[in-house]
Amino acid sequence: MTGREFRSWRRSQEITQQVVANSVNCNVSTISRWEKGELNLTTLLYEKILKFYNNHLVVSNGQI
Repeated sequence: MTGREFRSWRRSQEITQQVVANSVNCNVSTISRWEKGELNLTTLLYEKILKFYNNHLVVSNGQI
């Protein structure tokens, strides 16, 4: 998933960059820059964001 794809999904779910940043323990500017394609994430941070994404997919599909 690219930052731009994540941003599109995040906006469709009405999730702020701040919520994502708090959840993955990083600065909101890191999320912003990644979504704009200005920054490559570390593997660890990317994995945390994917986990955040996957956890929200489960919730939004009513599986919890």
